[in-house]
Amino acid sequence: MKGILIILEKELKDYFTTSLFYIILTAFSFVIGYFFFNYLINVKEFTTVTVLTNVVTPLFGNINLLVLILSPLLTMKIFSQESRDGTLDLLLGSNLKYYEIILGKFLSIMTIIFVLLTYCSFVPITLHFIGYDNPYLFFTSFVGLFFCASFYISIGILASSITSNQILSSFLSYGGILFFIFLIQPARATSNYIVKSALQYLSVSYHYDYFAKGAVASYSLIYFVSMIFIFLFITSIVLSKRKW
Repeated sequence: MKGILIILEKELKDYFTTSLFYIILTAFSFVIGYFFFNYLINVKEFTTVTVLTNVVTPLFGNINLLVLILSPLLTMKIFSQESRDGTLDLLLGSNLKYYEIILGKFLSIMTIIFVLLTYCSFVPITLHFIGYDNPYLFFTSFVGLFFCASFYISIGILASSITSNQILSSFLSYGGILFFIFLIQPARATSNYIVKSALQYLSVSYHYDYFAKGAVASYSLIYFVSMIFIFLFITSIVLSKRKW
């Protein structure tokens, strides 16, 4: 546990002391505010259905898209840069365990994502003052975004452990994330029930939709936790092979 906190503190210090984080935070807040304002002014009649359909659903879809875009950019240097700088072997040779290093870096980026999502809290607050109040839906939507971000980041961390090239790492991340997102397309196209069910379950889009609709399914929670564990576990295998 102490090792995780050491890595977490180091990574957060690196993020919060650079201008890049604040540029990302400003840009993220501006884009979300822009989308929210435009969706809001285009609603002709403020009812529960119209606000949900024309504001909440598309807005959270765009937030998910932004998180998808940002995740590989945040993870691409997490191991790649240390590998390029020659410090990764020193880190792996230290007294820290692999899982402490990986979880420390994973939690540092999740903290960044949490800060970004916190800035989206103005959405339910603003809608509350204009008469739309659905705290449970907002809660499940934010939980869904957080799980999606965790999923994207676990893929990004694995990609960063594979190569010392940050650009290649980001491309591998995008490729992996998009693969699991677009699995929903062949699932919709097939008439085979078993294949359809398997592809649906593997698609991250399928599980996020439940959260966005205010439903928290146990199998979706199992999916996210399992997939995140799998990608982080594979990362530990990649790093262990590097050491030897």
